[in-house]
Amino acid sequence: MRKTTTVSTTPISTIDTVITLPLSKKTIAVKKGYPADKIALLDDYLSKHNISNKPATIVPYAGYYQHTESYWELENQYEPANGRTLGIWQNNWIADTTLYNLGFREIDIYDANDRDAAYNAGFAYQNMMFMNVKNDVEYNESRYDDVNTSSTPITRCYIDEPYDSENKNGDNPQWSVDNVLSYVAFLQNHSANLFMSSFKESSFWNMSQTLNSSSNTYVMCDQYQTNVTSDLTYWKESFGSRNISDWMSLYTNYSNSGYPDFSTMFGAINNLGITDVWLYADEGANLDHLQQFSYAAWANAWLSRLEKHLVIVYQCSGLGCSWPDGGT
Repeated sequence: MRKTTTVSTTPISTIDTVITLPLSKKTIAVKKGYPADKIALLDDYLSKHNISNKPATIVPYAGYYQHTESYWELENQYEPANGRTLGIWQNNWIADTTLYNLGFREIDIYDANDRDAAYNAGFAYQNMMFMNVKNDVEYNESRYDDVNTSSTPITRCYIDEPYDSENKNGDNPQWSVDNVLSYVAFLQNHSANLFMSSFKESSFWNMSQTLNSSSNTYVMCDQYQTNVTSDLTYWKESFGSRNISDWMSLYTNYSNSGYPDFSTMFGAINNLGITDVWLYADEGANLDHLQQFSYAAWANAWLSRLEKHLVIVYQCSGLGCSWPDGGT
């Protein structure tokens, strides 16, 4: 995606003729009566200095030399590409345009305030994912009703690792299949889907029971620390069309973390045909790592990147001017 920005100086006065310089072979536009000796000096300079490898125009007039360079510059602003979508779950997040400009189009919300902040930052209501607070087994239906008004349907809800028995504590209790299916039935009455994650094979039996007993449930793999290719493939082979999305970790998968990096994760996910990825921003809003993620997404065809067209005009009076390459 490209836009053009022009940086210029004082407008050039009326040009009378165009000539080709004999030494440099440059074609220039000059004002009638411009001194031949100054044209010769300019021609000599241009024949000895490689001012730019890009299209350039040298326009001497009224005692001024002018040099124009034009080039494209990549910006850290992205948009989704190829029908693929990126989501982000930030702990203690503040929804703003930074996340939107980095290419995220899906985002987590916990309440109506989160919903409104995300909407104001550019996120569409249908792309928000309602999170169950602390994985509370006794889910609060009124909180969901609060975010899901008639004009703002939230159709994607999430429980983090409900069946994984490892590392469970009071903030992350283990659900039973009956607990989850009760929530599923509630969401189905609101035309909403439930997504649940796992990183352990020991949870597969409970997840399979849930999927077999409902039509609005999906599973996401959040195993991103070991052999991600085999793990992601196993998840996809096990759950097929009910595994339509997977997780990455901002802290675990950034470059030099010692774990599989973002590009490795995207490569494995691309091979499975999955078109929805969520980033668990488990270290808050580390901008450097977020930019690494977006760059890797762009390099793996998940995002398009905005380019800016710059036109820079250099101008000086008299001789002895320094062009950008250091020549005079």
